[in-house]
Amino acid sequence: MPQIDAEIISNVKIFKAYYLLRLEVDNAFKDAQPGQFVHVKVGGSDEPLLRRPFSVHAFAPVQSKTSGKKCSLDILYEVKGKGTQLLAEKKQGELINLLGPLGNGFDYAPNNKAGKLNILIAGGMGVAPLSFLSQKLTASKKLVLIGSAAENKILCEDEFRKSGCEVKIATEDGSRGLRGKVTDLFKRVLLKLGGSQAPMVYACGPKAMLTVLAKMCMIEKIPLQVSLEEFMGCGIGACLGCAVETKQGFRRVCADGPVFNAEDIVWKF
Repeated sequence: MPQIDAEIISNVKIFKAYYLLRLEVDNAFKDAQPGQFVHVKVGGSDEPLLRRPFSVHAFAPVQSKTSGKKCSLDILYEVKGKGTQLLAEKKQGELINLLGPLGNGFDYAPNNKAGKLNILIAGGMGVAPLSFLSQKLTASKKLVLIGSAAENKILCEDEFRKSGCEVKIATEDGSRGLRGKVTDLFKRVLLKLGGSQAPMVYACGPKAMLTVLAKMCMIEKIPLQVSLEEFMGCGIGACLGCAVETKQGFRRVCADGPVFNAEDIVWKF
């Protein structure tokens, strides 16, 4: 996989502790796919030692100020610790070293067709890879369900709408949309569909959310792809720190995932 120094185009605080980082990458960087990630060296020295994994939030050609093929790569992140705080302090024009694109993304091509309903379910920062996926699903009907603790923590709603998605919201405090969890919202959607359509479901978010969705989809016999979040050391499958149990044995989230078919995972219901 390529290791490159990417130039910062912008690093903007969206609101509260949420930032959008846009990088310029050259033609050594392969076309990224929804669900893949980059492993970023956030510091300029050995502290912090480990890189940080971030989902590819957007990827597109960009007009470069220099010659040669260039693309922009977006990372949506929340400042939660030392690593992301260092990232938030990066300025336009600085270089950031990254590995990528890494991992296996969503298998969306077979479902990107007229008449197909694709349901994207995001919990919290799970919106990051799903926003990119929504931009790729250009031919199908798209319904996005976003779950958040409160209205002021809802991310990417406008981005989803701009890519042609119908968006429904659930907040745990009831400040917006359905009061409850996004899994409660999904249950309502399924009741409304009533078996009239066979949707394809993609999800990213907390493990507890994914576990509930996996059980629901298993009962309803609905295919589900999940993007798993696990602590990653190396990001390339060498350290085995992000292993997850599947029906085929233990698999590495960084190298074999992060996207898996939910039916392949051994869930703790």
